[in-house]
Amino acid sequence: MTVISTALRPTQRLRRIAALIGLCSLAAAVPSLTPNPQRISFPPIAASLDGIATLPTLRLPVSLPTGTHVTPPIGSGYSQLTVKNGNPVDAVFKLVDVNSGQTLRFMYVQANDNLTVDDLGTCTCDLRFATGIDWDVEQQQFRRSMALSAFSDPAEFAITIEDDIEYWSTLEVTLHPVPEGKAQTEALSEDEF
Repeated sequence: MTVISTALRPTQRLRRIAALIGLCSLAAAVPSLTPNPQRISFPPIAASLDGIATLPTLRLPVSLPTGTHVTPPIGSGYSQLTVKNGNPVDAVFKLVDVNSGQTLRFMYVQANDNLTVDDLGTCTCDLRFATGIDWDVEQQQFRRSMALSAFSDPAEFAITIEDDIEYWSTLEVTLHPVPEGKAQTEALSEDEF
């Protein structure tokens, strides 16, 4: 058996499809070939556009520039903190004074970026951080994929004096796992953050 196939040009395909659609509409309009055909009426789909559901508006996720203060900073000094966010998502971090419970810094760090804060005063602080996508400025949290954590040990920013010279603390933390990293973190709830 030999099968011969011929390729149809796109215009020929469209004509054949249109002819098939015409036959289908004719079959729907005339259910039988009787001498007394009946007319079929269909109700309107929608009287107006008010009743038609619309798709949600699409928007890009919000990402603040690295170094943006989410809340105004409290206190100043010469201690320095470098925060490295090697995650593929943005992050915010909080420095919360252990004694007063006050949030001294609440700052934004974009994905795969670093931030150095060099005006911290003396304090013992909990370092809390959140990672996620699409920052909600009003709620001060991420809208999607949010994870909340805190470093287990508090950060100590202090002044030491040697030979009449003041030395201020310098600390570097990474918000992503690193080989041979020693800092432990623990998950937080939204209330604890």
